Amino acid sequence: MSIGTTIKTLRRGRDLTQEELAEVLGVSAKAVSQWENDRTAPDLAQIPAICTYFDISADTLLGIDTAGRRAMRDEMFSAAQQLAQIGQHLAAAEAFSAALARFPDDFEIMCFLNYSEFVCISQGRYTEEEAKAHRDACIRRNERTLAACTDDNLRYPAIASLAQCYAEDGDHARAKEMLRRLPDMADARNFVLPTILTGEERIRAEQWLLFDVLHYIRRRMMWNFSTGDGTDFYTRDEMAEKHRKVLALMELFYEDGDIGFYHNDVQDAHLHLAVYEAENGNRDGALDHLRLAAESALAFTDYCLGEPYVHTSLLFRGLDNRGDQVSRNTPDTNIDEVLNTMASAVFDGMRGDAEFVQIADRLKSCSHHAERP
Repeated sequence: MSIGTTIKTLRRGRDLTQEELAEVLGVSAKAVSQWENDRTAPDLAQIPAICTYFDISADTLLGIDTAGRRAMRDEMFSAAQQLAQIGQHLAAAEAFSAALARFPDDFEIMCFLNYSEFVCISQGRYTEEEAKAHRDACIRRNERTLAACTDDNLRYPAIASLAQCYAEDGDHARAKEMLRRLPDMADARNFVLPTILTGEERIRAEQWLLFDVLHYIRRRMMWNFSTGDGTDFYTRDEMAEKHRKVLALMELFYEDGDIGFYHNDVQDAHLHLAVYEAENGNRDGALDHLRLAAESALAFTDYCLGEPYVHTSLLFRGLDNRGDQVSRNTPDTNIDEVLNTMASAVFDGMRGDAEFVQIADRLKSCSHHAERP
């Protein structure tokens, strides 16, 4: 619909003559007639007055299909997000970049594009020159977000990302100053939410808080750190002990095998310990950890299929935790991780063992057959 046709429709909807509308807008009746016949169009300065009088948006007056644009935006964003969720971050970054080119002021697209590009940088998917260009672009987008975006859910990731970049560039004072914009952990949503809820809602909020806290504790337990001279803070033996502590932590929080999402982390711990035991010549220990890693990989694959998963352990009893609520790669990814680890040279001495072959065959028989409904 043209601007003129829109103005005519709106005028008739108000039961106005061209002369009456002209008087309201401070123009001549001839000008209104020319608008409605698409001979001329209102001056840019007259657009706000027309929109205010008829209580419409400029997009409506100008015939811009806002609903269609939103549908297109959501479709592009969803397609890119699905790529990121299955671990295809290089393709996701390209998809988010295409969406941002079409919708250059969308801060949510910027946020997700930055994440996918940083993942690609960390995974070495770009050349050194490309990585620098993408990193600089991420910084610019984050700085723009802080300057113009009012949504804290998008501002906070931008602050955290900029602080990390400033620190990597050696500007620790600026990084610390940036982090002062973030709330303290005790003021974060997950910690405050349970205090304002009651009944069943509070119970579930408390359980999700424990779930998230456990996730971040586990992640940090797996990190090693460099000392001032560049050496690792933890030795190989100490890192193996940290992985054993992760397994003990999971047993503390979840009894009777009620692990769910954390089968992913249990698998990682067992894989690291399998390599450690193999390196130390402990064949039986290595095979035990490979078997347990395989069991966890298969359990996590089942979990990722999206079937309802209701916890039974004391701390999480009744929590409906579904596999489709978590970001993951693909259901087979964990199986492939175990098989790839088993292919490393450290296991060459036990490749002919019956139990080793049995573990590998079991994983291969399940791999690439787990499809989401």
